[in-house]
Amino acid sequence: MKLKGFTLLEAMISILLSTLLVGFTFTIYKNFNQYYLIYNAQTNRLNSLLQFKQQFNKDWNKALTITSNSDKTIILATENQKITYYFNDSSITRFSDIEQNYKLIPKSIELEKQKKNKDKITFFLLKIEKNQQEFIFLHHKQYGVVDFVRNKTHQF
Repeated sequence: MKLKGFTLLEAMISILLSTLLVGFTFTIYKNFNQYYLIYNAQTNRLNSLLQFKQQFNKDWNKALTITSNSDKTIILATENQKITYYFNDSSITRFSDIEQNYKLIPKSIELEKQKKNKDKITFFLLKIEKNQQEFIFLHHKQYGVVDFVRNKTHQF
């Protein structure tokens, strides 16, 4: 009577092949997981940058007057509210009704004020460094007769 089965050599080869297959599968999974984590972190950083950009553009365009009381603070005044941006060394904070914190690092800020009225800002340049990349935000504000009349009527 002849027994059917695997020899010890065949069993060892099948164990070796399955070990290699599991090792390759684990390595591929580990790489995909690492790439996913990197992609997710980059997406979160870009989302915070885009959220800041959208909010700041909206506030800048609605502002009737833009002033500054220091090199790291600007105040955007609309008809209804004042919005203050603080540019700290490690973050940007927007304060109006609620406080919003953006985990962005301002590298440099340049302000240019109006020649007639030294309080009003006409030019704003912000450089933000994120992941060894530099993002530039450049804004201009032109004040006209309408802004002058609007500001005089709000003072009474």
